Amino acid sequence: MADIELGNSDKFALARQILPDVASPIVILGIFLLAFCGKRLSRAEQIYLFLLTTLAIATHLSHIPIAIGLVVGSVVAKIAFLRERISLSHRATLIGQWRLLRLH
Repeated sequence: MADIELGNSDKFALARQILPDVASPIVILGIFLLAFCGKRLSRAEQIYLFLLTTLAIATHLSHIPIAIGLVVGSVVAKIAFLRERISLSHRATLIGQWRLLRLH
């Protein structure tokens, strides 16, 4: 910081240090919104969010493994949720059929 104040460093040193920190939440929120709220977004919003998230990932190399982990985690969560939802609806159907048979 003292180098920046004294003018010994280039003018963009502070910006290079802050930009990845600002882009990290964009990566996390962008992947979450695309993975779990995609049906609620318009096509233009999805494209904009995809491009913004891609740009945020490109700002720092540490964002690449974070993004990969979030995408893999999102896929696993969606599969588990879908499996649980199918399991619950299947159980509800079986219970409903059992109650109908019991009434007759």
